[in-house]
Amino acid sequence: MKEALIPITDRAVRPQATGPTNLKTFRSGYYAALWLRVECPLIESILKPLGGPGLSCLDFASGTGRVTNVAATLFGEVVGVDVSQSMLACAHVAGNVKLVKADLTVEPLASRFDVVTS
Repeated sequence: MKEALIPITDRAVRPQATGPTNLKTFRSGYYAALWLRVECPLIESILKPLGGPGLSCLDFASGTGRVTNVAATLFGEVVGVDVSQSMLACAHVAGNVKLVKADLTVEPLASRFDVVTS
């Protein structure tokens, strides 16, 4: 049996998640339970000793803001950055969060942060 050749490109092509689809995925069922019972408590336990009211956090690839919102309860200032406007448009975040549409792999932010999540 002859194998098909797959062309090699300089960029990986992946389907983009959309904000509404992402929100629906984590609203109920297996992924919602995984987030509530495992991921969220784990993220809180890691970030809590690093946080404080005078400290800042950058959430790289923040999407709809799940990790951003956890960080918002632990840091004085949080910036969520994502390349997807669709994901950011669905984010519901706290008052101490600023959302930015940007590609940090191309151009960094001018600000410095105490903690970075991804």
